[in-house]
Amino acid sequence: MKISEVLNEFNIVVFIPFGSFLYGTEINMEDLNKEEQKNSKKYLSDKDYKGIYLPNKLDMYTNKIKKSFRFDSKNDQNVKNTSDDIDCEVYSLQHFIELALRGDTEAMDMLHCPKEKIIKGSEVWDKIVENKHRFFTKNLKTLVDYARGQAAKYGVKGSRVSDAQNVMKFFEKFDKDSNNPKLKDVWDQLPEGEHIFKSYDERVGLHMYEVCNRKAQETACVCYVRDEIIKKFLGKYGKRARMAANNEGIDWKAISHAVRAGSQLKEIIMDGTITYPLEDREFIKKVKLGRYGYFCIANYLDDMLDQLEELNKNSSLPMKPYYEFWKNFTLRVVEEYVK
Repeated sequence: MKISEVLNEFNIVVFIPFGSFLYGTEINMEDLNKEEQKNSKKYLSDKDYKGIYLPNKLDMYTNKIKKSFRFDSKNDQNVKNTSDDIDCEVYSLQHFIELALRGDTEAMDMLHCPKEKIIKGSEVWDKIVENKHRFFTKNLKTLVDYARGQAAKYGVKGSRVSDAQNVMKFFEKFDKDSNNPKLKDVWDQLPEGEHIFKSYDERVGLHMYEVCNRKAQETACVCYVRDEIIKKFLGKYGKRARMAANNEGIDWKAISHAVRAGSQLKEIIMDGTITYPLEDREFIKKVKLGRYGYFCIANYLDDMLDQLEELNKNSSLPMKPYYEFWKNFTLRVVEEYVK
């Protein structure tokens, strides 16, 4: 489906360019060296678009609202995108509001699209943007969760492995056949550390034990967590660490997304907004192209995450978004549309 067809078929609230063309981090031919230019399709950025639509009255009345529609120009879905490909996703207004209330990364990106980049807008979108601060909270964790996952992916920080080994040592005294309690049965004895956390997940009503970004519910058996989570993490670490030392097997595009997410969250905390194109865009582009050694970037990510935690802790952002405001806003928009 062409972009023009999407704009005509849906009752569009907003339609914008997305991804690197929004951030200002798209890779162009002049960013590539001579060797990379020979295989430029591997590096050049593809075009992404995001939008919001208002479902038709029939879908709303019959409770058949689809959360989103996705379109792309690829003929072969098993092949990675190239610069010739176009990806497009359109969210229902209701689903977009839900995403933004959860602090979803893509929703946050859309909320900060500059006016001059908007392909199609509306008064409804203007009103959403005017009140975007009502989505911001201290729990905008999705913007940094990806960054944290990438920082830990190759086990760069020695303390991560040390923490995992401490947990492994504690778990080794248990046996699958004769002594295999659930985490909750030994909860107070479980090791804690810089990368070991105990938390409570209100969504499922259970305590969670997190080791190096790997989470397990309190109802999980100790031996399962040991063999299926901790042991596998330690097993992968050795191989990844050796590869990372030689700058091999690294997904630089994913690492650049991690750097970008951290940069965005820092600006929201400090300035209450995200400015596009991003101030750090040239640095992010170099990361994407693998211009730095992995350990250099990994240390940068570690330091950035520590700084973000401190900034977030001391920020004036509220703990919860304005649920009531957005519920009433959605109701008014739908009522006006139905009329």
